[in-house]
Amino acid sequence: MNPYVVAGISLIVIVLACCAVCVVTDRTRVAKWVASLTVVVIGAVLASLARWELLHRPPPCTHVVVARYQEDLRWLEPVTQWATRVFIYDKGGGEVREEDRDLYARPNVTRVVLPNVGRKAHTYLHHIVAHYDALARSPQAVVVFLQGNIRDHIRTSPGRWVRRIARQASRSPTGASDSVPHPAGWPAMVLREYGGLTLHQQTEECLGKWQARVLGPRAPCTHQPLWWWPNALFAVQAGNVGRMPRAAYVAMLRSLEACATCSAPVAGHYLERSWVYIVNATPGCPDLCPAN
Repeated sequence: MNPYVVAGISLIVIVLACCAVCVVTDRTRVAKWVASLTVVVIGAVLASLARWELLHRPPPCTHVVVARYQEDLRWLEPVTQWATRVFIYDKGGGEVREEDRDLYARPNVTRVVLPNVGRKAHTYLHHIVAHYDALARSPQAVVVFLQGNIRDHIRTSPGRWVRRIARQASRSPTGASDSVPHPAGWPAMVLREYGGLTLHQQTEECLGKWQARVLGPRAPCTHQPLWWWPNALFAVQAGNVGRMPRAAYVAMLRSLEACATCSAPVAGHYLERSWVYIVNATPGCPDLCPAN
Protein backbone atom coordinates (compact mmCIF):
# COMPACT_ATOMS: atom_id res chain seq x y z
CA MET A 1 0.00 0.00 0.00
CA ASN A 2 1.17 3.54 -0.68
CA PRO A 3 2.92 5.03 2.40
CA TYR A 4 0.86 8.23 2.16
CA VAL A 5 -2.31 6.17 2.43
CA VAL A 6 -1.00 4.34 5.50
CA ALA A 7 0.03 7.60 7.17
CA GLY A 8 -3.32 9.24 6.42
CA ILE A 9 -5.35 6.33 7.76
CA SER A 10 -3.20 6.15 10.89
CA LEU A 11 -3.66 9.88 11.55
CA ILE A 12 -7.42 9.64 11.13
CA VAL A 13 -7.59 6.71 13.54
CA ILE A 14 -5.58 8.62 16.13
CA VAL A 15 -7.77 11.73 15.82
CA LEU A 16 -10.98 9.69 16.09
CA ALA A 17 -9.61 7.89 19.13
CA CYS A 18 -8.84 11.22 20.80
CA CYS A 19 -12.33 12.44 19.96
CA ALA A 20 -13.87 9.34 21.53
CA VAL A 21 -11.81 9.80 24.68
CA CYS A 22 -12.97 13.40 24.97
CA VAL A 23 -16.63 12.39 24.64
CA VAL A 24 -16.27 9.67 27.24
CA THR A 25 -14.61 12.10 29.68
CA ASP A 26 -17.35 14.71 29.01
CA ARG A 27 -14.99 17.26 27.45
CA THR A 28 -17.55 18.47 24.91
CA ARG A 29 -15.69 21.58 23.77
CA VAL A 30 -12.51 19.65 23.17
CA ALA A 31 -14.49 16.93 21.42
CA LYS A 32 -16.00 19.47 19.01
CA TRP A 33 -12.54 20.88 18.29
CA VAL A 34 -11.15 17.41 17.64
CA ALA A 35 -14.13 16.59 15.40
CA SER A 36 -13.53 19.70 13.33
CA LEU A 37 -9.88 18.83 13.07
CA THR A 38 -10.86 15.34 11.94
CA VAL A 39 -12.95 16.75 9.09
CA VAL A 40 -10.01 18.91 7.96
CA VAL A 41 -7.59 15.99 8.15
CA ILE A 42 -9.92 13.67 6.23
CA GLY A 43 -10.35 16.32 3.52
CA ALA A 44 -6.59 16.82 3.24
CA VAL A 45 -5.98 13.08 3.06
CA LEU A 46 -8.62 12.58 0.38
CA ALA A 47 -7.18 15.46 -1.66
CA SER A 48 -3.70 13.95 -1.35
CA LEU A 49 -4.99 10.54 -2.40
CA ALA A 50 -6.72 12.04 -5.45
CA ARG A 51 -3.53 13.85 -6.44
CA TRP A 52 -1.42 10.71 -5.95
CA GLU A 53 -3.85 8.68 -8.06
CA LEU A 54 -3.76 11.31 -10.82
CA LEU A 55 0.04 11.39 -10.87
CA HIS A 56 0.46 7.61 -10.75
CA ARG A 57 -2.40 6.51 -12.95
CA PRO A 58 -1.11 4.58 -15.98
CA PRO A 59 -1.93 5.86 -19.47
CA PRO A 60 -5.42 4.85 -20.67
CA CYS A 61 -3.96 2.82 -23.55
CA THR A 62 -0.68 1.02 -22.94
CA HIS A 63 0.80 -1.84 -24.95
CA VAL A 64 3.67 -3.80 -23.42
CA VAL A 65 6.05 -5.74 -25.69
CA VAL A 66 8.26 -8.37 -24.03
CA ALA A 67 11.17 -10.12 -25.75
CA ARG A 68 11.50 -13.40 -23.87
CA TYR A 69 13.82 -16.38 -23.84
CA GLN A 70 12.84 -18.74 -21.01
CA GLU A 71 13.01 -16.01 -18.34
CA ASP A 72 10.75 -16.07 -15.28
CA LEU A 73 7.89 -13.65 -16.02
CA ARG A 74 6.24 -13.54 -12.61
CA TRP A 75 7.35 -9.91 -12.31
CA LEU A 76 5.04 -9.15 -15.28
CA GLU A 77 1.83 -10.20 -13.52
CA PRO A 78 1.16 -6.79 -11.85
CA VAL A 79 1.68 -5.10 -15.23
CA THR A 80 -1.03 -7.25 -16.84
CA GLN A 81 -3.52 -5.85 -14.32
CA TRP A 82 -3.40 -2.35 -15.82
CA ALA A 83 -1.84 -2.68 -19.30
CA THR A 84 -4.30 -2.65 -22.20
CA ARG A 85 -2.40 -5.31 -24.16
CA VAL A 86 0.68 -7.39 -23.35
CA PHE A 87 2.54 -9.07 -26.20
CA ILE A 88 5.02 -11.75 -25.14
CA TYR A 89 7.33 -12.85 -27.95
CA ASP A 90 8.74 -16.18 -26.87
CA LYS A 91 12.03 -17.32 -28.41
CA GLY A 92 12.56 -20.13 -25.94
CA GLY A 93 10.47 -22.87 -27.49
CA GLY A 94 6.96 -23.62 -28.62
CA GLU A 95 5.38 -25.31 -25.58
CA VAL A 96 3.83 -23.30 -22.76
CA ARG A 97 5.37 -24.15 -19.42
CA GLU A 98 3.06 -25.02 -16.55
CA GLU A 99 4.04 -21.95 -14.51
CA ASP A 100 3.11 -19.68 -17.44
CA ARG A 101 -0.39 -20.99 -18.10
CA ASP A 102 -2.19 -18.50 -15.87
CA LEU A 103 -0.25 -15.60 -17.38
CA TYR A 104 -0.99 -16.61 -20.96
CA ALA A 105 -4.63 -17.30 -20.12
CA ARG A 106 -5.30 -13.64 -19.33
CA PRO A 107 -7.50 -11.99 -21.98
CA ASN A 108 -5.12 -9.06 -22.57
CA VAL A 109 -2.01 -11.25 -22.99
CA THR A 110 -0.93 -12.48 -26.43
CA ARG A 111 1.87 -15.00 -26.92
CA VAL A 112 3.81 -15.19 -30.18
CA VAL A 113 6.56 -17.75 -30.83
CA LEU A 114 9.55 -16.45 -32.79
CA PRO A 115 12.85 -18.01 -33.89
CA ASN A 116 15.77 -17.17 -31.64
CA VAL A 117 17.55 -14.74 -33.96
CA GLY A 118 18.48 -11.09 -33.84
CA ARG A 119 18.30 -10.46 -30.09
CA LYS A 120 15.50 -8.31 -28.71
CA ALA A 121 15.93 -5.82 -31.56
CA HIS A 122 14.46 -8.48 -33.85
CA THR A 123 11.49 -8.86 -31.50
CA TYR A 124 10.86 -5.12 -31.29
CA LEU A 125 11.10 -4.71 -35.07
CA HIS A 126 8.81 -7.69 -35.65
CA HIS A 127 6.15 -6.11 -33.43
CA ILE A 128 6.49 -2.68 -35.06
CA VAL A 129 6.21 -4.10 -38.58
CA ALA A 130 3.26 -6.33 -37.68
CA HIS A 131 1.35 -3.55 -35.89
CA TYR A 132 2.55 -0.50 -37.81
CA ASP A 133 -0.89 0.50 -39.12
CA ALA A 134 -2.60 -0.07 -35.76
CA LEU A 135 0.01 2.07 -34.01
CA ALA A 136 -0.54 4.82 -36.59
CA ARG A 137 -4.26 4.84 -35.76
CA SER A 138 -3.55 5.37 -32.02
CA PRO A 139 -0.68 7.89 -31.90
CA GLN A 140 -1.32 8.77 -28.23
CA ALA A 141 -1.11 5.17 -27.05
CA VAL A 142 2.05 4.20 -25.15
CA VAL A 143 4.20 1.25 -26.19
CA VAL A 144 6.63 -0.19 -23.63
CA PHE A 145 9.49 -2.34 -24.95
CA LEU A 146 11.06 -4.77 -22.47
CA GLN A 147 13.19 -7.88 -22.27
CA GLY A 148 12.25 -11.01 -20.36
CA ASN A 149 14.40 -10.17 -17.34
CA ILE A 150 14.56 -6.54 -16.24
CA ARG A 151 15.32 -7.15 -12.56
CA ASP A 152 19.08 -6.96 -13.15
CA HIS A 153 18.85 -3.56 -14.82
CA ILE A 154 16.62 -1.44 -12.56
CA ARG A 155 16.76 -0.39 -8.91
CA THR A 156 13.10 -0.68 -7.98
CA SER A 157 10.32 -3.23 -8.38
CA PRO A 158 9.81 -4.14 -12.06
CA GLY A 159 6.07 -3.49 -12.01
CA ARG A 160 6.51 -0.03 -10.48
CA TRP A 161 9.29 0.85 -12.93
CA VAL A 162 7.24 -0.16 -15.98
CA ARG A 163 4.29 1.86 -14.73
CA ARG A 164 6.54 4.89 -14.19
CA ILE A 165 8.12 4.96 -17.64
CA ALA A 166 4.72 4.34 -19.29
CA ARG A 167 3.31 7.33 -17.44
CA GLN A 168 6.35 9.47 -18.34
CA ALA A 169 6.14 8.48 -22.01
CA SER A 170 2.49 9.55 -22.15
CA ARG A 171 3.65 13.09 -21.36
CA SER A 172 6.94 13.11 -23.27
CA PRO A 173 7.41 13.63 -27.02
CA THR A 174 10.76 11.82 -26.92
CA GLY A 175 10.00 8.65 -24.97
CA ALA A 176 11.01 7.59 -21.49
CA SER A 177 13.70 5.44 -19.91
CA ASP A 178 16.92 5.80 -17.95
CA SER A 179 18.97 7.28 -20.80
CA VAL A 180 22.73 7.69 -20.44
CA PRO A 181 25.52 8.97 -22.71
CA HIS A 182 27.68 6.35 -24.40
CA PRO A 183 31.43 6.45 -23.61
CA ALA A 184 33.55 8.75 -25.78
CA GLY A 185 34.84 7.37 -29.06
CA TRP A 186 31.57 5.59 -29.81
CA PRO A 187 31.54 6.32 -33.60
CA ALA A 188 34.61 4.11 -34.18
CA MET A 189 33.35 1.27 -31.99
CA VAL A 190 33.24 -2.17 -33.61
CA LEU A 191 31.91 -4.88 -31.31
CA ARG A 192 33.57 -8.29 -31.58
CA GLU A 193 32.19 -9.80 -28.41
CA TYR A 194 29.84 -8.79 -25.65
CA GLY A 195 29.59 -10.29 -22.20
CA GLY A 196 32.04 -13.01 -23.21
CA LEU A 197 29.89 -13.95 -26.21
CA THR A 198 31.39 -13.79 -29.71
CA LEU A 199 29.14 -11.76 -31.99
CA HIS A 200 28.12 -12.62 -35.54
CA GLN A 201 29.73 -10.04 -37.82
CA GLN A 202 27.23 -9.36 -40.59
CA THR A 203 29.01 -6.05 -41.13
CA GLU A 204 32.52 -4.72 -40.57
CA GLU A 205 31.19 -1.17 -40.25
CA CYS A 206 31.86 0.78 -37.11
CA LEU A 207 28.85 2.06 -35.18
CA GLY A 208 29.01 5.56 -36.65
CA LYS A 209 29.05 4.37 -40.27
CA TRP A 210 26.35 1.79 -39.61
CA GLN A 211 24.04 4.40 -38.10
CA ALA A 212 24.70 6.82 -40.96
CA ARG A 213 23.80 4.14 -43.51
CA VAL A 214 20.78 2.64 -41.72
CA LEU A 215 19.28 5.69 -40.01
CA GLY A 216 20.10 8.30 -42.64
CA PRO A 217 19.07 11.79 -41.42
CA ARG A 218 18.16 10.37 -38.01
CA ALA A 219 21.70 9.23 -37.29
CA PRO A 220 23.33 10.99 -34.32
CA CYS A 221 26.13 13.50 -34.82
CA THR A 222 29.43 11.71 -34.44
CA HIS A 223 31.04 14.73 -32.75
CA GLN A 224 28.38 14.79 -30.02
CA PRO A 225 27.53 12.38 -27.17
CA LEU A 226 25.50 9.36 -28.15
CA TRP A 227 22.43 9.05 -25.95
CA TRP A 228 21.00 5.57 -25.59
CA TRP A 229 18.69 3.46 -23.48
CA PRO A 230 20.85 0.70 -21.95
CA ASN A 231 19.45 -2.80 -22.42
CA ALA A 232 16.81 -1.30 -24.76
CA LEU A 233 14.18 -0.88 -22.03
CA PHE A 234 12.02 2.09 -22.95
CA ALA A 235 8.53 3.46 -23.57
CA VAL A 236 7.33 5.75 -26.37
CA GLN A 237 4.11 7.06 -27.77
CA ALA A 238 2.87 5.07 -30.76
CA GLY A 239 3.07 8.19 -32.89
CA ASN A 240 6.84 8.23 -32.42
CA VAL A 241 7.11 4.82 -34.04
CA GLY A 242 5.30 6.06 -37.13
CA ARG A 243 7.80 8.84 -37.75
CA MET A 244 9.99 6.35 -39.57
CA PRO A 245 8.46 4.67 -42.64
CA ARG A 246 7.45 1.05 -42.33
CA ALA A 247 9.87 0.12 -45.13
CA ALA A 248 12.79 1.25 -42.97
CA TYR A 249 11.72 -1.06 -40.14
CA VAL A 250 11.25 -3.91 -42.60
CA ALA A 251 14.78 -3.39 -43.94
CA MET A 252 16.27 -3.52 -40.43
CA LEU A 253 14.21 -6.60 -39.61
CA ARG A 254 15.31 -8.40 -42.78
CA SER A 255 18.95 -7.65 -42.01
CA LEU A 256 18.59 -9.44 -38.68
CA GLU A 257 16.73 -12.37 -40.23
CA ALA A 258 19.31 -12.84 -43.00
CA CYS A 259 21.32 -15.20 -40.81
CA ALA A 260 19.09 -17.97 -39.47
CA THR A 261 21.72 -19.01 -36.88
CA CYS A 262 22.73 -15.53 -35.72
CA SER A 263 21.39 -15.33 -32.18
CA ALA A 264 23.96 -12.62 -31.33
CA PRO A 265 24.39 -10.34 -34.37
CA VAL A 266 26.47 -7.21 -34.02
CA ALA A 267 23.67 -5.28 -35.73
CA GLY A 268 21.44 -6.13 -32.77
CA HIS A 269 23.87 -4.35 -30.47
CA TYR A 270 24.09 -1.40 -32.85
CA LEU A 271 20.29 -1.17 -32.84
CA GLU A 272 20.26 -1.21 -29.05
CA ARG A 273 22.40 1.94 -29.18
CA SER A 274 20.12 3.58 -31.75
CA TRP A 275 16.55 3.38 -30.48
CA VAL A 276 16.62 6.93 -29.11
CA TYR A 277 17.15 8.19 -32.66
CA ILE A 278 14.91 5.68 -34.40
CA VAL A 279 11.78 6.69 -32.49
CA ASN A 280 12.41 10.43 -32.34
CA ALA A 281 11.75 13.05 -35.00
CA THR A 282 14.79 15.26 -34.49
CA PRO A 283 17.29 14.59 -37.29
CA GLY A 284 20.91 14.03 -36.38
CA CYS A 285 23.81 14.96 -38.64
CA PRO A 286 25.44 11.78 -40.03
CA ASP A 287 29.17 12.12 -40.55
CA LEU A 288 31.67 9.48 -41.53
CA CYS A 289 33.12 7.92 -38.44
CA PRO A 290 36.91 7.88 -37.89
CA ALA A 291 38.90 5.19 -39.58
CA ASN A 292 39.19 2.01 -37.55
